[in-house]
Amino acid sequence: MGVRERMRIQYALVAIICVLLFFAFRPYYVILVERRDFQTCQSNVLAIARAITTYSSDYDGTLPNGSGWMEAALGNMTARSNTGFRKEDLFRCPRDKSGSPSSYLYNDLLEGLSPDIRSNRPEDEERRKRIGRLDRAALVVEKHGSPMNAHATLNDWDAVAATMSTIHDVGGLTGSLIYGNGSPGSKTREQLENLKGRKF
Repeated sequence: MGVRERMRIQYALVAIICVLLFFAFRPYYVILVERRDFQTCQSNVLAIARAITTYSSDYDGTLPNGSGWMEAALGNMTARSNTGFRKEDLFRCPRDKSGSPSSYLYNDLLEGLSPDIRSNRPEDEERRKRIGRLDRAALVVEKHGSPMNAHATLNDWDAVAATMSTIHDVGGLTGSLIYGNGSPGSKTREQLENLKGRKF
């Protein structure tokens, strides 16, 4: 066997080994990418939660209106300098391939309410009764492909579960959300199933 034939066999063996390694490590790579995307999404939700909390503290603890919640949050965010990212990028989950401006949906059932201060308006108190506890209610929910300033009335956990149509598979996590008291979190499929039919 000549030198050229031996080199061809060596190249073929190297190529076969590379292909085998690729298929062996691909599941781990997929898990790493999914974990990275979920952590980025959680980081975005944390930034949005902080911005909404800052906004509400400037307005006597009142949560922003549904139609203007993104502007309210943007006005209280700081740009990540020297990263190439804009503040608007915090409203996009890496798993969202829709090209829409937002990956999150605001629950306008909570708009204008305060977790701490009661309102004099009967309609606000009626909404508060429907919600139950603001600190357990979903204020912002992950929903890929949301239009700008996306907001809807989410009356219970069934409505929240319906919005989380695009899922993160890390540890069975379904998606990211912000509670009415401004704390970020996430819900698993099992948790959402257990909350089926329940109010906040």
